[in-house]
Amino acid sequence: MHTLAWVLKDAGQKTKLSLENFEFSEISEDEVLAEPLIGSIEGNFVHAMNKKPENIFAARNEEKIILGNAGIVRILKTGCHVTNVKAQDICILFGNALPDKYGYPMKVTGYDNPGSMGMFGKQIKLKKHEVIPIPKNSRLSLEQWAMFSLKFVTAWSNWKSAFKAYRIQMDLPESQMHVWSWGGGVSYAEVKLASLLGCQTGMLLSQEKMKKLCLANQINYIEAGGVYPVIRPYECISRHTHIFTHYAKYEDAEEAMQFAETHDWIPEYDGNIYPFEKIPDLLEEFRNGNTDSYFQLFRVNQ
Repeated sequence: MHTLAWVLKDAGQKTKLSLENFEFSEISEDEVLAEPLIGSIEGNFVHAMNKKPENIFAARNEEKIILGNAGIVRILKTGCHVTNVKAQDICILFGNALPDKYGYPMKVTGYDNPGSMGMFGKQIKLKKHEVIPIPKNSRLSLEQWAMFSLKFVTAWSNWKSAFKAYRIQMDLPESQMHVWSWGGGVSYAEVKLASLLGCQTGMLLSQEKMKKLCLANQINYIEAGGVYPVIRPYECISRHTHIFTHYAKYEDAEEAMQFAETHDWIPEYDGNIYPFEKIPDLLEEFRNGNTDSYFQLFRVNQ
């Protein structure tokens, strides 16, 4: 099989994105053939292009990679062991390519997992656990689900861990909880969730692009830099708990999607979407920090 795709190549000191016919094998019993519809730009695109902090070409032992670990796809064909989706279902791409024994990701689809194909291809194949069907008659648009697919799922999983850790020490009602985040799209999604649950929220910002979202959602903000010094005695005396997480389990994604359907936990779509042929331009703008949003979309197929 082959498909038209924007392929990232290892070119020595630099990487190169080129449009070409990419060959891949037929789907196996537990795989699906999918048609990417709308993708969302993510930070690991820049990591891949810069080969930092990890050289994913070396990690995958491959010279060509189809990036793209966030967005929505249409199922075209399923293997005989696939029961969670069927042909014509529209699904989010769930990029937990290689879960550990607890279900948490060790490798990511369309990034560092060897042999995986991402959203930059017109057709791709995925494992059955890499797609989750979007609810029928959903309150979210397809564009919003593409924006939701990675950042909001990540925010849900992190919030679960952080909230439960906080509850071990404090029993204050949510209205007295102050929840602040520091970062970009995932952090915004998390404080938006905390606000819906009745908490007082805020963000530490280092870029202008998040101000508009904060103001529109009644989220306080402070302009800050990119470094947060940690002084161990102060952290201990204040009983600060530091929670480190990475993406989510399959069940986390399902929970997050259900919550979005029953509450107003929805990313705002501004109508701006790049066509497939402009993906290289979008990547360069994102790489240089010139995009207007942390939720920048691109269209692959109609």
